[in-house]
Amino acid sequence: KTIGSDQWVDYACTKMPFAQLEPLYFAIQHRTSLQLTECYAANIIKQLKGKSIHVVGLTSRSTPLADRTHEQLKALGIHFDENPLYDNDIHFDEAGRVKYVRGIIFCSGSSKGNALRAFLQHTFMRPQNIVFVDDKDKYLRDVEEKLKGLSIAVAGLHYTYMQRHIEGFDAQVSYSELVKFLEEHHMPNKEQYLNQLALS
Repeated sequence: KTIGSDQWVDYACTKMPFAQLEPLYFAIQHRTSLQLTECYAANIIKQLKGKSIHVVGLTSRSTPLADRTHEQLKALGIHFDENPLYDNDIHFDEAGRVKYVRGIIFCSGSSKGNALRAFLQHTFMRPQNIVFVDDKDKYLRDVEEKLKGLSIAVAGLHYTYMQRHIEGFDAQVSYSELVKFLEEHHMPNKEQYLNQLALS
């Protein structure tokens, strides 16, 4: 499926503000599962933890999706909440939009670099090295920039396997998926979504 993916959100946000799209996005995430892009991803994380290498998730997802995200990842064998780097949940802003929840930092679309820096400052952690993997180069540059001055060696790895799927995003296919989803699940503002996300 393409609906609910990053490339779908990017496309949909050219049609309507994310604040309006958010209820639909949440509904999609609560009714769909994730798929691994690499079959050995869960095993890599398990091996790193087994070698006492700390692993933290850093996602653009919103904090209301925290529990659902953990559920989706556990179904794939990924457990960020097992022996997490920090035991307590942390709010980084008064609105609660940026939050650390059981091993994952949820950024709600804001700067990943700022969120990671805030996490390190709140927990008084100063690792010598951080290896950060992301499929978007802008986030790699953001993290490297925001952690300057902390005397931490940051190695940003650009994961490009999904690039062909991003570049091959088909708006017609995604709209067909959306129509089917809205037919199967009762959603307020159904007609608004269909009209505003219709192909131009």
